[in-house]
Amino acid sequence: MSPDSSSSPIAELNPERGELVRVVSDLHLGHERSRFAGMDAWRKNLRGCRHLVVAGDLAETRCCEFREKGLALRARFAELCREEGVELHVVAGNHDPDEPVQLLRLWEGKAVVFHGHSLFRNVAPWGWEFILHKKECKRLIASHACCDTDLEDRLALAHEMSLLSPPVLRLGKPARTPLGRFIQHCVWPPSRPISIVMAWLTMGSRVHHFTESFFPDARIVCFGHFHRSGEWRRGGRRYFNTGAHFKNATATAVDLVDGEVAGVRRVALKPAAHH
Repeated sequence: MSPDSSSSPIAELNPERGELVRVVSDLHLGHERSRFAGMDAWRKNLRGCRHLVVAGDLAETRCCEFREKGLALRARFAELCREEGVELHVVAGNHDPDEPVQLLRLWEGKAVVFHGHSLFRNVAPWGWEFILHKKECKRLIASHACCDTDLEDRLALAHEMSLLSPPVLRLGKPARTPLGRFIQHCVWPPSRPISIVMAWLTMGSRVHHFTESFFPDARIVCFGHFHRSGEWRRGGRRYFNTGAHFKNATATAVDLVDGEVAGVRRVALKPAAHH
């Protein structure tokens, strides 16, 4: 059965007994750095599941040069799922804030799926959008006085922060050499790589604290956003970051059945070999 599509950013999904729910994230359909291999190649990742949950950033839908392609691919991806008899459930990320659901509760909250950008008040402290618009971001955060205690206010802040400034895809003209492009994208300004590394090192403890604060009854929590897959066990819970279909990143899928983890596996990103 499909999640409740009310105006609340929090939706419910209670699969039938024995139905397999597969969780992935960060396909970034339309983005120039996405490693999405194409619809036919991706069919293999749908095998065996009844529900596919995408934990944010399914496609690029913000107002940027990738938007038109992202919207078209998102529609085609939904069609692919229908062709395979799979129910698609998409949670909003900071790259697709037009998705209405921001957090999905499964099996009455035993499992929770969200993107992960709401872990930060400023969504992505390493992002150029924040670095270039710090004053505006701080004013927006100040307007959400309950964001540390009220989950819906925290989700509303993440949504508004994702729309606060136009996407910044690169600073200046692209460098001519691969090394130059790497420095331009990842190393400048110096606060950017520091913030990225700190986010990777602390994402386990950060999601644990977030869970304790906002949905302590959850036993399984799946999220994305950080582009680095990982698993942590804390406080009797299992936390999974499902990575990203992105260059220099890994992508994993978490399979859930009857409120339990049925398996974790690498997502197939390459087209099948032709013989």
